[in-house]
Amino acid sequence: MTAAARIARAVHSVRRHLSRSLALTVAAWCGTGVLALLIMAPALAGVDGWSPGSPGPLLLVALILAFVPAGIWYWRRLGRRWCAEHRVTRAMDGTAGLEEGAVLGGLELSRVAPPGTSPSLREMALARVGGRLSGDSRSLAGDLGERIGKDRRRGVIAFLAAVPATLLVMGFAPARTFTAWDGLMHPLAVLVEPALPPVTVEPGTTEVARGAAVEVLAHAPLRDSVTLRWDVTGQLARSRTIALAAGSGASALPPVTAETRYWIEAPDGAKSEVHTLTPVDPLFVNTFTLEVTYPPHTGFPPGEFQNEVPALTIPAGTHFRVRGEGSREIGAGALTGADGRAALRFELQGARFEGSWVPARSGSYDWTFTDAAGGEAAVQPPPLEIEVIPDLPPAIAIAYPGVDTIMPVNLRQPLVIQTQDDYGVARVEIVVRRISAAGDAGEPVVHGVELAGSAGAIVRPVLDMSAWTLSPGDTIRYRARAVDNNPSPQTSESAEYRLWIGGVTELERAAQEELDRAAEDMEELAEEARKAEEESRDLQARSEAEAGREGSREGQAEFEDREQIAQALERQEQMMQEVDSLRRELEGLRDALRDAGLADQELEDRIRELEQLLEQVAPEEEQDALAELEEQLSQMDPDELAKALEQMALDQERLRQRLEDSLEQFREAALDQDFRATGKEAEELAREQEILARAMQEGGDPELRAEQQAELEAEAQALQQQLEELQQRLDEAGEQSAGAGVQEARHQLSQARQQMQQAAQMAMQGQQQSAAQQAQQAAGDMSQVSEQLNQAHMQMQMQQMQAIRAALGQTAADALSLARRQSELRDQMQGANASELVTLRADEAAIAQGLRNLADNYAEGTEMAAPGARDLLTAVGRAMEELDGTIQAMERPRSQGPSPVAEAEKVVRTLNEVARMAMTSGQQQGQAQSMASASEQMMQQMQQLAQEQGEIMQDASALIPMRLGQETMQEQTEEMAGRQEEVAQELRDMAEEGEERGEEGNPLGDLSAFAEEARQLAEALAQGRLDPEVIRRQERLFHRLLDAGRTLERDEESEERESENPGAFTREAVGALGAGALDALRFELPGAAALRALPPAQRALVLRYFERLNGASGGGTGRPGTGGSR
Repeated sequence: MTAAARIARAVHSVRRHLSRSLALTVAAWCGTGVLALLIMAPALAGVDGWSPGSPGPLLLVALILAFVPAGIWYWRRLGRRWCAEHRVTRAMDGTAGLEEGAVLGGLELSRVAPPGTSPSLREMALARVGGRLSGDSRSLAGDLGERIGKDRRRGVIAFLAAVPATLLVMGFAPARTFTAWDGLMHPLAVLVEPALPPVTVEPGTTEVARGAAVEVLAHAPLRDSVTLRWDVTGQLARSRTIALAAGSGASALPPVTAETRYWIEAPDGAKSEVHTLTPVDPLFVNTFTLEVTYPPHTGFPPGEFQNEVPALTIPAGTHFRVRGEGSREIGAGALTGADGRAALRFELQGARFEGSWVPARSGSYDWTFTDAAGGEAAVQPPPLEIEVIPDLPPAIAIAYPGVDTIMPVNLRQPLVIQTQDDYGVARVEIVVRRISAAGDAGEPVVHGVELAGSAGAIVRPVLDMSAWTLSPGDTIRYRARAVDNNPSPQTSESAEYRLWIGGVTELERAAQEELDRAAEDMEELAEEARKAEEESRDLQARSEAEAGREGSREGQAEFEDREQIAQALERQEQMMQEVDSLRRELEGLRDALRDAGLADQELEDRIRELEQLLEQVAPEEEQDALAELEEQLSQMDPDELAKALEQMALDQERLRQRLEDSLEQFREAALDQDFRATGKEAEELAREQEILARAMQEGGDPELRAEQQAELEAEAQALQQQLEELQQRLDEAGEQSAGAGVQEARHQLSQARQQMQQAAQMAMQGQQQSAAQQAQQAAGDMSQVSEQLNQAHMQMQMQQMQAIRAALGQTAADALSLARRQSELRDQMQGANASELVTLRADEAAIAQGLRNLADNYAEGTEMAAPGARDLLTAVGRAMEELDGTIQAMERPRSQGPSPVAEAEKVVRTLNEVARMAMTSGQQQGQAQSMASASEQMMQQMQQLAQEQGEIMQDASALIPMRLGQETMQEQTEEMAGRQEEVAQELRDMAEEGEERGEEGNPLGDLSAFAEEARQLAEALAQGRLDPEVIRRQERLFHRLLDAGRTLERDEESEERESENPGAFTREAVGALGAGALDALRFELPGAAALRALPPAQRALVLRYFERLNGASGGGTGRPGTGGSR
C-alpha cells in the first residue's frame, strides 16, 4: 500500500469512527427522550386514562416519531461540524506527533500534486506522514475523539437511567401506565372515541331527617352500571353496584344517623362529586296567624285567626295576611290549590314565614312546607277551606208599572223601583229618552238617586214629563240602572219599558180610570166617615152615662172624653183634607186633559161639577170651625164639652151623608166616561179594520197583512173584555136597557173577531181576496158595534134625564103641598090655646117627616145629578131647622121668644123656595148650565181644532208602519187631506171673524199663519206625501194650536214651543234597607200586575209595609260567617 493510500485510509477511518460515535450519542439522547415521553404519558392521561377524543396520545406519538428525523438531522449536522477534514486532520497531527497541517498537506499531495513538484519529494513527504499514521482509528482521533466520546457516554448514561425510571413507573401504576401506553398504540382511536357525559348523584349535599332512609338516584349516561360508595363517620367505607336503565338507577342508603359522605364511580373511571348527608331533627309548623281584611265597600270589620282556622266564607277581594314560625329553618313554603299549583308562596327568613294573598276562587288549600334539605314538614296546619262569594252585579227591577203602558194624562208616571246588592247600591239612575211619532230618537236623559251604599231599597220616583214637548204617537222609553259600591263599580239595568203618549181614545180611557179611582177614594172616605160617626155616637153615649158619677172618676172620664174628642176632631179634619186633596186632583185632571189636546167639553163640565160637589162636601167654613173647636177644647167645662161632643157627632153625620150622596155622582160619572171611552175605542178599531180590509183588497205582503190582522184581533179581544166589564157595571147600576145594548154589541164583536181570525188565516195561506172579504165583513161588524154602543149610551143618558125630570117634578109638587099644609097650620096657630098647640105640634112633626121623605126621594131619584142639587138639599135642611124652631116656639111662652106664627111663616117661604128651585132645575135639565163668554168660546173652538189636528197627526203616524199599497195609501192621504183642509178653513174663518171685529193683535196668535200652514199640509197629503217631515210639521202645528188655546188662561205664552230637557224628577224619600246585609230584601215586593191592580192609596200602604218588613228583617251585621253557607 502506498503512502498516499495509507494517509487517505487513515483519515477516512478516523472520520467513520467519529461519525459512529456521534450517531450513538444522538441515538442515546433520542431514546432518552422517548422514554421520558413514555414516563410522562400516564401523568398526562390521568387516573382514568385518556379521555375519549383527547389529542394527547396522537401528539405524544408524533413527538416520538419526530425523534427519528430530528436525530438524523442532528447527527448529520454534528458530522459536518466534528468530522470535517481540517478538524480531523488537525486532531491526527497532534496524535501522530506531526506538525500541524502535515496530515492535511499529505492528504492533499496524495490527491493532486502541484505543478512542478518533485515526485520523489512528494513520495518522501507522503511516506513520512503515512508512516506516522499506523495506529487504529480511535487512537488516531486524539482529543477530538475524547470529546465526542464524553458526549456519547453522557447520552448512554441518560438512556440507561431512563430505562429503570420507566420500569419503575410501570411497576408503580401498571394499569394506569399500560392504559396510557395503550392510547399511544392507538392514538387515532382515542381521538375519535366520543366523550362520555359526567356522572352525577342525587340528592346531593343536603340535610335529612335523622334516621331517614335516603334514596340515591345515580345518573351515568351511556353506562350500564355504577358503583355507589358511602362513608359514614366512624365506620368503614362501603359500596354497592347500581344497575342502570337508560343511564339512571336508584338505590337506598342505610338510615342516616350520622354524617355520611357518598359518591358514585363508573367503569370507565368517571366519578361524581362527593356529597354529604347531614341528619337533622323533623320540621314542625303549627304556629301561625291569619289576618283577614274585607273589601272596604262591604263594611265588614277585619278578623284574625290563630293556629286554627274554620271554613271561611268571604266576599271576593278579601285580603289574607299570613305570618308564622316553624321549629327550625324552612326551605320552602306555600299554600297549594287542588290543581297542585301554588296560590301563595311564602317569604322565608330562617324559621319564619309570611305572605299576603287575595283568594280568587273557592277551594281547599293545603299548607306545604319543606326544610332546607327539601324534606316535608312532619307537622303542618290542616287544609284551609275557603268559599269565595263573588261580588255580584246589583239587581234592579221596575216593580210598577212593570209593563208598557199609556202615559198618564198629567204626564207624571209614578214608578216603583226595587234594587238590591250583596254589599250595597251606590245609586240608582233612570234613563229616559223620547221617540217621536216621526221616528226621531232624542238623546237619553239620566236622573240619579244616591243610596249611600244601602244593601236594598225601594225607590218611588215620579217620572215628570210635563216640561217636555210631547205629542200623540210619541213614545217615552225608560229603564232603571243600578250601580253598586264596589271600587270598580258594577252596573245592571232593568228591562226597558215604554210609555205611549195617547191620542183622544187613550185620553178618554185614562179619564175613565182616573174617575174610577176618584170614586174608590170617595167610597173609602164614606166608609171612614161612617165609622167615625159610630165612634162619636158611642163616645157621646158613654159620656152621658157617666155624667152623674162623682169623685176622681169624673175627672178621669172628663180627661178621657177630651182626648177622644180631640182625636175625633183630628180625624174629621184629616178626612176633609183628603176631600180637598181629591178636589185638587180632579182639577189637575181637567187641566191635564185640556193640555193634552182633549177638547171634550161635556167631560170637562162633568169634572168641574164633581169639583164643585167636593167643595160643598168639605166647605172652608166647616174646616175653620173644626180648627177653632180644636183650639178651644182644652178650656171647655163639662157642659160645653158635652155640647161640643153632640155638635161633633152631628157634623160627622152630615159629612157622612154628603159623602154618600156625592159617591153616587162619582160612580155615575165614571160609568158614563167608561161608556164614552169604550165607544171611542170601538170607533177607532172599526176605522183601522176598514183601512186594513182595503189594503188586503189591493194586495201586498200576505204575511204582513196576516200579522196586522192578528194585532187588530188582539185589540178586539181587549175591547170585548172592556165590554164585559162595562155590561157588569151597567147591571150593577140598574141600567138594564143600556146593558142590553152592550150585550148586543158584544155579540156583534164576537162575530167580528171570528171574521178577523179567518181573514188572518186566509192571508197567511195566500188567499188574499178571501181574506179581504172577511176583513171587510169584520169592518162592517165593527162599525155596527160602534153604532150600538153610541145608541146604548144615548139611551142611558135619555133615561137618566127623564128620571131626573120626574124626580124634580115630584119634588116640586111635594114641596108645594107641604107649603100649603104649613100655611094652614100657621093660620090655625093664631089665637090657639095650649091644648090646641099640642095638637098642632103633632101636625108639625108630620110635616117634618114629610120634609125628610122629600129629601130622601130627591136624592134617590136624581142621584144628585140634577143642576143645583146641592143648593136644593141645603134649602130643605134650612126648612127643617126652621120647622124645629117653630116646634120649640110652640112649647115655650110667647113672651120668651119669636111667636110660632112667625116661625111657621119662615117655613112656608123656604118650602116655596124649594119648589121653585126644583122647577127651575127641571127646566135647565138637558140644556147648557151656563153660557160661555166670547173668549171662552174662542178658547174651546181652538182646543177643538187642536184635538182634530192631533187626531190627524196620530192617524198619519199610524199609517207609515202599516206599509199600505199605493192605492190604499192614496185614499187615506186624500181623506186626511180633506180633514186637514177643514182645519185650515176653520182657522181662516176665525181669522176673518177677528178682522171683522177689528181686533188688533189677536190673543190667539197669527191665525192666518196657522191656516196657511194647515193648507200646505193638506196639499202635501193630497199629493200623497206622507213622510217624517210632514209628521214633524203636523206636530209643530198641533202644539202651536194648543198654545194658542192656552193664551186666554195664561199671561204670556211663546208661540213656538221648544223641546226642553226635563228637570230633576219628583221623588219620595228612598226607603233604605239593612245596609251591609248580604240577604237584603228577604221579602220581595208583590208582582207588577198585583201592584197595578191596587188603588194608589192602597198601593202606597203596601209599599210602606214591605219597606218596614224588609227593614226589620235586615238588621243583622251581615258579617261573613265561618260556615259554608250564606
